[in-house]
Amino acid sequence: MSDGLMDKDGFMGLKIIVAGGATGGHLFPGIAIAEEIKSERPESRVLFVSTGTAIEQRVLPRTGFDYHWIAAEGIKGRGLAAKIRAIMKLATGVYAAVGLIRQFRPDLIIGVGSYSSAPAVIGGWFLGVPVALHEQNALPGITNRLLSRLADRVFVSFQKTTDRFPSKKVRVTGNPVRREILQAMASSGDKRAAEAVGFTVLIVGGSQGARRINEAVTGALVYLKDRRDLFFIHQTGTSEEPAVRAAYQQAGVACRVQSFFDDMAACYDRADLLICRSGATTVAEILCLGKPAILVPFPFAADDHQTENARALAEAGGAELLPEGQLSAPGLAEKISYYAVHRARLAEMGQRLKALARPEAGRRIAAECLTLLAESKKRRAYGQACI
Repeated sequence: MSDGLMDKDGFMGLKIIVAGGATGGHLFPGIAIAEEIKSERPESRVLFVSTGTAIEQRVLPRTGFDYHWIAAEGIKGRGLAAKIRAIMKLATGVYAAVGLIRQFRPDLIIGVGSYSSAPAVIGGWFLGVPVALHEQNALPGITNRLLSRLADRVFVSFQKTTDRFPSKKVRVTGNPVRREILQAMASSGDKRAAEAVGFTVLIVGGSQGARRINEAVTGALVYLKDRRDLFFIHQTGTSEEPAVRAAYQQAGVACRVQSFFDDMAACYDRADLLICRSGATTVAEILCLGKPAILVPFPFAADDHQTENARALAEAGGAELLPEGQLSAPGLAEKISYYAVHRARLAEMGQRLKALARPEAGRRIAAECLTLLAESKKRRAYGQACI
């Protein structure tokens, strides 16, 4: 570890590894934490260590943070041969992570979930580097449940999640949101209301899109094509973009269709209603922005955690939970038409969401990490004094 002193490459300051990502739901909170650490300690270096998925390769170069890829595979829900291969790949990944950690000499490793976080977290623990974890979902993933035994701190997004981890380690912080989203939160509101024309629906199926949502929305266009007050912003995922774009053109419905949006803050700002999955990052962002939503949980998510995320918002009166099995084109068209007319209902839902929001989550996690580092340094100093 660098211990905050001048190291062999002439750098003085903190070095942090953010481990994991793989999907937007894990990656974007990691970016938010890194942004806050850099805000608190501008001289810090942050290195993202993950498996190099498509979204990581697309998003991380835009952030300015360094990144490094290490091979890893998931284990849960796979056959015996695949599990054996994943375990062997994990061992190789840990070996690679140990070499990287010895070279980078981090003060802290922050695991943000998914199997891709395991090599760096295990390698860091093996070398005595302090470890913190962040769990985005109401129901923790298997990786964080296992790695929590090695961690010094576990940050969770929901109060109900605290009993899933050792009580002395856990802190309820909320799910951190990227600065571009928080800035949109600060600049929206009265400006958005004054500029509003028509009714804008934002469809987000997660970073990779969602076929069932795409099919239901494009099917609903048949029932909505005579509504000239509607505008759709639709994130489709790469494979679905041509078919979805063609459906809007055929229906003659105004839209903006792309496989992935790099300007999500602007998309959120324009939206009156969201139709989306209920991954943890999406949930945290719509809470901060107070954007009412029809939430369609991905039914095959681990331990059905997306349903738990959606239920928390629905029970608070800020969203509508629509199981994928109940999703239909006519029903969705009816819901869109209802909310386009009942703007007061949407405004009430938005206020209920904002009451649950934790926009300070990133700052809290950054502060907790700095406290953890101070405690670790004191323990090391005391141990050296006793030798």
